[in-house]
Amino acid sequence: IIDPFVPSEDAEGVYTIYNKEHLKWLRNETNAGRSHDAGLARDIDMEGETWEGIGQSGAPYSSTFDGADHTVRNVKLADTEWNGLFRYVRGGEIKNLRIDSLVCQSLNGNQMISAVVGLCGAESAEAPSRITNCHVTANITAQHTLGGIIGSDDHSIVANNVAHGTLTATGSKGIYGPCVGGIIGSLAYLAGSGNNINGNIAAQQNISF
Repeated sequence: IIDPFVPSEDAEGVYTIYNKEHLKWLRNETNAGRSHDAGLARDIDMEGETWEGIGQSGAPYSSTFDGADHTVRNVKLADTEWNGLFRYVRGGEIKNLRIDSLVCQSLNGNQMISAVVGLCGAESAEAPSRITNCHVTANITAQHTLGGIIGSDDHSIVANNVAHGTLTATGSKGIYGPCVGGIIGSLAYLAGSGNNINGNIAAQQNISF
């Protein structure tokens, strides 16, 4: 019997995610400082939810999330700073994840927005975040620092990801413009390969990527 609100934990300590309530549980646990390894067991439809992502300042997601090539679809992001399916990842791994029909229409000048991770970074030089084999379709409008896979990144390994859709920046950020990228909006350091984009990138002012 599957508990509709709390995912089950296997012998290796990995939680099995079956529905959007399980994703909410993972978010709540992470935001309370308890990051867990987890994996999708089936496709999940997020219709009807306005999603604020997993992880927050002081409590990032730092475990491994394996999408197992399942799809999370119809994600509507909340109008908040640094957001995605995962809001903040540090020293964690997101892999084999598909996101379909994600939308974000920011009206409050927010930044660091993407489909997979809003803000991504390393726990240490020896423990970078890893974002690999993620495929997304997204339509994102925000002020600046937005990407198809990651909004803003510092010292992560990003490889074999594919992004389709439209990214629109409505503002500017100093001399560099709004910072928009098909894979990553802005980055300090990156080790990556095999990433692809297909879609439209637009900015009302300057663009640098």
